[in-house]
Amino acid sequence: MVRIGGVPEVSDRVDEPTQGLFCAPRIGYQLRYDAARGVTTHLTGLGGDQLLCGSASWDHSLFRRKPLSAWRRARAVQSADGHSPVATLRALCDRRGYAAWSIGNIEDALAARSAGRLCGWGLTPRFPSWLSPAAEDMLRAAMLRAVRSAEPLGADRAEHSELCEIRDAARIVRGSAQLGARFGVSLQAPLLDDGVVEACLSVRREERVTPVEWKPLMKEAMRGLLPEEFLRRVTKSGGIGQVMRGFTAHRQDISTLCESSGLSESGWIDMAAFTAAVTREGLELPDTLLNEVVNLALFLGNRDQSGVFENPPHGTVKSFR
Repeated sequence: MVRIGGVPEVSDRVDEPTQGLFCAPRIGYQLRYDAARGVTTHLTGLGGDQLLCGSASWDHSLFRRKPLSAWRRARAVQSADGHSPVATLRALCDRRGYAAWSIGNIEDALAARSAGRLCGWGLTPRFPSWLSPAAEDMLRAAMLRAVRSAEPLGADRAEHSELCEIRDAARIVRGSAQLGARFGVSLQAPLLDDGVVEACLSVRREERVTPVEWKPLMKEAMRGLLPEEFLRRVTKSGGIGQVMRGFTAHRQDISTLCESSGLSESGWIDMAAFTAAVTREGLELPDTLLNEVVNLALFLGNRDQSGVFENPPHGTVKSFR
């Protein structure tokens, strides 16, 4: 039996840090359950949100063709989030290219400024408060160097954003699927099948997603196959309660993982700031960047290769061996 919350016992090796590692105890429980009953293929709905929920970037692209429709869609979402009409209009009128937009977001994030980049080319970066100065300088240089020569995945913000999100979902699926090897169970995400993705993307964006309905394309495809009351749902259940219980019960495990993986000695983390973030009481919801620390620590601790982070530009950042 896999212990729920047993992240420190995760020993799987994957080819890159992945959210699948953070969820490995739960995924392992499901796959072990399948294997015990002779099930060889496990279907997952991963990718559905990225493919069918849409993003604010769509309104930016739609604004070029149908400004009134885009304005109404954008305000339906942004007014509920507390953004002013002026902020919405400024975002819709922003004409910066991918490189300029990315550089501005990186600088804002490192300066701990609120980016407020509505309708952007994608998700805005966030940098943890526990990142060491040496690591921050190294990361800033690497990111700026990358985005200056980077090309977007699509012709506009909408196309780039949706392709980026679909690829990110596929990376999570790959990491999760690698966990199934030792159970002899193949984890598959049919919503990320090439044919399914192409079919969904062939539908016009303004008909594929609306700000007032939950996954309308999925509902239409399932009409007659699922109960009507199910098709009328407006959201899905979340895992916030599960996250809070797990974080509260396993705060110390996060620090232990950092130490056992070598991450605490790497020079990447200001351990005093990190410990304060992990042990702070009364936290409504743990910083999601703590998840990434767990993913990275597990990846490093279980790696079968050496030389990670070799030749850093700052001598205070340790090379893992």
